Amino acid sequence: MELIVLGSGTCVPDPVRYPSSHLLRLDDGELWLLDVGVGCLQQLMRAGENPNEIDHIFISHNHPDHVGGLAALIQSYTHAPGFKRESTLNIYGSNDVGNYLHYVQSFSASFESGFDIAFHHLVDGQEFVVGEAILRTAAAIHPIPTQALRVESYGKVLLYGADGAPCDAVTELAIGADLLLLEAAYPSSMKSDVHQTIVQAVEVALNAKARKLVLVHLYPEVLAMSHDQRCSEFKTLNYPGEVIFADDLARFIF
Repeated sequence: MELIVLGSGTCVPDPVRYPSSHLLRLDDGELWLLDVGVGCLQQLMRAGENPNEIDHIFISHNHPDHVGGLAALIQSYTHAPGFKRESTLNIYGSNDVGNYLHYVQSFSASFESGFDIAFHHLVDGQEFVVGEAILRTAAAIHPIPTQALRVESYGKVLLYGADGAPCDAVTELAIGADLLLLEAAYPSSMKSDVHQTIVQAVEVALNAKARKLVLVHLYPEVLAMSHDQRCSEFKTLNYPGEVIFADDLARFIF
């Protein structure tokens, strides 16, 4: 698999970090977008990727920093010269995500697409198969319904934790992951009921025996820390894998 971090930021404006969005390329060539934060279309272009080649979009929850780019993406597929889409776009998410998609499609004639959009309603704890990939969901702890996603294909596993405080369901979903993509919203001094600190993210990786941990959704308090300060947060955990605080457009092959 290949992962491209399109947006490692949050709802807090940042000149170099876009809101949450990630591109996952499977070994069979299928392309997945994991969340569609504002600016994901521009980030796809900067990464040299063709938005028309995206086969599937997974949306973890309805907060704007995770779903705000969906309308622009659909509009570009419908009206932008050279970007007109013909193939079906598959979108996966909770019932809330389905309601949001319906709203986007209905509030303006600009979003009356000339291609098919297939919405797939996911429930917590669901397992489903798409092509050669086996996918599973788990509920995260967040103010609105939020799902983490495990993608397993050709013996490789990615776990996308989305937003949320630590919970057993997400840790169990992450067991044996080759790449664990988690938020590290805050330093350990700023524990939250709805987000995860750096050390809590590393604890998930340690307990799940994940091989590599890529940290995103970085709030200003984490960005203000030096690399040494960030690493000192989890030094005593002795996590044997690699921990990376991702920048936008970072690429990982695993």
